[in-house]
Amino acid sequence: MYIRIDMENEIIQKLRDIGLNQLEAEVYYLLLREDPMTAYKVGKLIKKPTANIYKAVEVLFNKGAVIIEEGKNKLCKAIDPEEFIATQQHEFATKINQAATALNNIKPRAAEEKTYSLDSVNLAVEKAIRMINEAKEIIVVDAFPLALDAVLPQLKSAIKRGVTVSVQCYSEITIKGADVFITQDYDDVISYWQSQQLNVVADGSESLIALFDKTMATVHHATWSTNLYLSCVTHAGRVCEQTIHKLMAVPDSPNKLQEIEKILKAQKFMRHANVPGLRALFERHMYNTKTS
Repeated sequence: MYIRIDMENEIIQKLRDIGLNQLEAEVYYLLLREDPMTAYKVGKLIKKPTANIYKAVEVLFNKGAVIIEEGKNKLCKAIDPEEFIATQQHEFATKINQAATALNNIKPRAAEEKTYSLDSVNLAVEKAIRMINEAKEIIVVDAFPLALDAVLPQLKSAIKRGVTVSVQCYSEITIKGADVFITQDYDDVISYWQSQQLNVVADGSESLIALFDKTMATVHHATWSTNLYLSCVTHAGRVCEQTIHKLMAVPDSPNKLQEIEKILKAQKFMRHANVPGLRALFERHMYNTKTS
């Protein structure tokens, strides 16, 4: 059976990606395409030292990629790829669970107040998801549609466990249990930015500010911070902007002024807000939270 060289190289590279080295991938690939044969014959066809082939076959046997038939010749036969991949998936999942158990037993160091740049869409989204999942009291979000979709299931879960969730969004959407602020002229905003933004503050103690391209394939800018003061200020800024959009949405009516006054009275500025990050900031610097 003829297979193009570029396709052959791609297959071997994919085998290397799942943990085989170059020689092991070549041996398994050859055995998949040919009838069972001895390790000696494999070495002749691949043109590699027999001792190296025997070692590769032993590794493949231990990985469940080949079987060695009983008998004088000890013929080697490749396991069906679907069965081999299933075995690898199971072993990898087992190792992941074991690693998670081991890591969970490590006592974490005291949290450092640091700010980091993130250069991966997946990493930025995972940071946002982890922040949302660990939030205890309040989450403030400002997100364009695709970015909001990426964290929406976690926001809904946070609402169910009693966390206050405020979301500024850029499409007509309802999130049961959340305070939703729909940006005025959101189509124009999205058209102007030509991107996707995801800004999240959790408990006023951790913040993520991220800007992706419009398909969320690449990062333009992403900053994650555990700095308490920075996160508190970011929280306050997001809340104030949400209030502005709520004011802009008040329709013209004889009661418009009263509605505006009601919104402004409900606005919780820093000294009136019971935000965990702010409490921690004051406690750290020995401020009196009752008078500050």
